[in-house]
Amino acid sequence: MSKTFNVNGICYPNEHYMVNIDSKLAQIKQLVDEKKYFVINRARQYGKTTTLNMLVKYLADKYTVFFISFEGLGETAFESETAFCGTICELLYDTVLYEEVPVILMIDEVDQARNHKVFIDFLGMLRSKFLKRSTRPTFQSVILAGVYDIKNLKHRIREDHEHQMNSPWNIAADFSVDMSFTRDDIASMLDEYEKDHKCTMEVKKIAY
Repeated sequence: MSKTFNVNGICYPNEHYMVNIDSKLAQIKQLVDEKKYFVINRARQYGKTTTLNMLVKYLADKYTVFFISFEGLGETAFESETAFCGTICELLYDTVLYEEVPVILMIDEVDQARNHKVFIDFLGMLRSKFLKRSTRPTFQSVILAGVYDIKNLKHRIREDHEHQMNSPWNIAADFSVDMSFTRDDIASMLDEYEKDHKCTMEVKKIAY
């Protein structure tokens, strides 16, 4: 099957003409190696899901990766702690591979959950485990992806303190990886297309 350009949904290297993002994956892996928790928040159609999908394979030789998405989850998934925990377990069930290696949790489309208290509490639980990880094992790294920056979410420090609010995700490291593409990146993708189709495309003029 010949490759095509794809602007809708996930891109796959064996099916689509793509920019090489190995350097970006290496930068993200560095954050994972440093045990950072972080958020990848970019606009839609920016390549977040494609990047996460490729990151799973990129990390596979060193880590066990749990990659789930909240896309398409209905309101009932967040109605109660029981429903939410059941949803999380069901999403993870088919991806769990128990090995004696560090574990990474990646959640895509977290915007679907940001207005639900049970999800805020879930972030608070992850934060608590992060702060205690010197004494109890937890995830090596947690990566959340979406349009909205989850670090801006707030919740009450204690239920009896109405005005004292805090972010349950203030442990997140800054994500400074440039997700945009350079002209050289685009030119390399077009070069691949030109080699396949020999259409005398003026790659440099198009890319630059």
